[in-house]
Amino acid sequence: KRGLKAPFVVKVGDHHAGLGKARVEHDDEWPGLADLLVVADDYVASEPWIAHRRDIRCLVLGDRMWAMARESRGWRANVDTCKHTLLDASGFAAWTRAAQRHLQADIVGLDFLETREGQYTSLECNDAPGLSGFPEEARQWVVDLALQRLKNPPYQQGTVVDVG
Repeated sequence: KRGLKAPFVVKVGDHHAGLGKARVEHDDEWPGLADLLVVADDYVASEPWIAHRRDIRCLVLGDRMWAMARESRGWRANVDTCKHTLLDASGFAAWTRAAQRHLQADIVGLDFLETREGQYTSLECNDAPGLSGFPEEARQWVVDLALQRLKNPPYQQGTVVDVG
């Protein structure tokens, strides 16, 4: 927490779907949470809280792409999600394709936060993104991509791959 002022988010481990996260609203809440985290058998990280009006996931599966706004009853959009709204993905395409190329991945989910001022911040990149709220065809694309990789792996066993 060194130097970080409330509000901020604390994450324990590398759990998915918003699990293992807590928001610290006021600095005086931190000592009690820190005491609890001492017994966590995993690493702990913190990040600044970004005030936002909505959470957006841009999903790329091979050459297909979708974007979706997620709304929740709480501050974590992927926990207790109550509304999914498909969006035009073109505003997120360049960033998401860049992440896909950099990771050399068939499947990528890039999460963004839209601030109240209409600015976007990239929150995180998911190599195994959830598909809730996306069209049913996305699930079939995942299956098709997996089968394609099984038939045509990107490299042969024993081959050295340069990822630099």
